[in-house]
Amino acid sequence: MPTWPVTLPATLPIETAETAQPNVIMSSTDMGAPKLRQRFTSVAKYLEVPTSRFILTNAQKDTLLYFFETTLNGGAKSFEWVSTGPIPEYDGNTTQLFRFQGRPDVMAIVGGSDSERLYSATLKLEVLP
Repeated sequence: MPTWPVTLPATLPIETAETAQPNVIMSSTDMGAPKLRQRFTSVAKYLEVPTSRFILTNAQKDTLLYFFETTLNGGAKSFEWVSTGPIPEYDGNTTQLFRFQGRPDVMAIVGGSDSERLYSATLKLEVLP
């Protein structure tokens, strides 16, 4: 199982948005209010790491894109990550399974030589149950 590269940031930044797959289904009844029930025993969660908060060096940008394109076969494979961040489930102790929901968006924010250049990246991740 691939793991998140140690040279990339391990902390989910402030303003990371978390949503979850809907887990309720509504059924009509002959009389009265519709019934609601749980669809799944566990659901996937989705994280979106904001561009302005995930800052990478040139080498880290190359590592992220190599990890996505080559190690994960363009995002087809999932990976393990022990991350920390503002959401309690990401405590830095628990290994969780993630999958990319598309290629990371990378944008240069500081120009210059390779050693001076900085990038911001937006990651859309699925946290697998």
